[in-house]
Amino acid sequence: MKVNIAAQTLSESVASTIDFCREDLKLPQFEVSAPTTEFIRLFDKIFDALNYSNYLGRRFKCPISLESENLWMPLFIKAIDYISNITLKDGTYIVKSR
Repeated sequence: MKVNIAAQTLSESVASTIDFCREDLKLPQFEVSAPTTEFIRLFDKIFDALNYSNYLGRRFKCPISLESENLWMPLFIKAIDYISNITLKDGTYIVKSR
């Protein structure tokens, strides 16, 4: 998979569009999509934090450094917790599955 395509798929605009379909349009296909948008937003932030090298960037769009630790450390702690608790349909944690 090309990274730029993945980055476009896991983006804030995609999450917002899904939220719009669920909350405003009330489309039945999107009624249980809140966990999907939570996943997309988290991985969008992770991608931004790991991808940028512009020292003039703000928030997650600046390079990881000790000076920006107060921004990225809580994000990565949340990501570790989130990923560690994803389960398959049978209840198996995804990090313990094949």
